[in-house]
Amino acid sequence: MLEFEVNGQSMGSTIESQDGDDMRIVASASLNPDLETLDRLELIIHGEVVAVANDVTTDNSISLEYSLVVDKGIWIAARAYGTEQAAAHTAPVYVVVDKRGFGDDEAIAKIAERMLLRLHEFDTLKVNTDDELEPWSVGEPLTAMLAEQRRLILEKVDAARTAYAALIDRAGH
Repeated sequence: MLEFEVNGQSMGSTIESQDGDDMRIVASASLNPDLETLDRLELIIHGEVVAVANDVTTDNSISLEYSLVVDKGIWIAARAYGTEQAAAHTAPVYVVVDKRGFGDDEAIAKIAERMLLRLHEFDTLKVNTDDELEPWSVGEPLTAMLAEQRRLILEKVDAARTAYAALIDRAGH
């Protein structure tokens, strides 16, 4: 069994917060000793392990308490592992700071920058109609069809560029 709360709110909750607010995190895990021995309990913030408890009690349980001050939106979760194969992961608690959401702005900006670089491939991409398509079955309309499809794809690429640029701007990069 895995239990987890942030400021008294259970997993799946969203906490509206302000910059500088304190978050008190409490997590516990227990495992039937007939099945396996508990190994550790981890606290995860934005995918990174920030605290680990491995002081297993005689009843095969572990608890963890952690405090932090938030300055941006985050998601927080807990996971536990047994010594063999047992594993459990909670749903996150989302902490929204100053109504800005809980996304990791730095990670979002890095991903958006990588996607912008990949979109440049569409600008120069050429289709080899002899190897990649079946011109013998499509016939003469193939050239016109490819030109129209390219135009439509580039419209979507431009929309994606705008969306990724907005994500980067929002993250302050």
